[in-house]
Amino acid sequence: MSHETQFPEEGHYSLSDKPGQNYVTLNKILYEGEADEHLIVELYGEEIDLMSANDEFDHYVREHRGPVDDWVGIYEPADEGSGDPEAMSNWRISHIIEKT
Repeated sequence: MSHETQFPEEGHYSLSDKPGQNYVTLNKILYEGEADEHLIVELYGEEIDLMSANDEFDHYVREHRGPVDDWVGIYEPADEGSGDPEAMSNWRISHIIEKT
């Protein structure tokens, strides 16, 4: 089974092009339901440019397998050292997996 969520539902987020001032905190639920020992979190992003071609952000994917209790936690940049999947070259992702 696959589930897709788009943020924002319409339009886009306006961000500054200045480092340190270009954060978006969604605080939204990406998925709520049964995972059956397999969950893939996959995110795509795009910078919309007015004066040049749009730039796609690095594709983010993290796959979880096995007991759901093993996935529960916070996933954020730099919590796993170099090569951390949440620390990509042109954006950074943080998300939380909770068991309800």
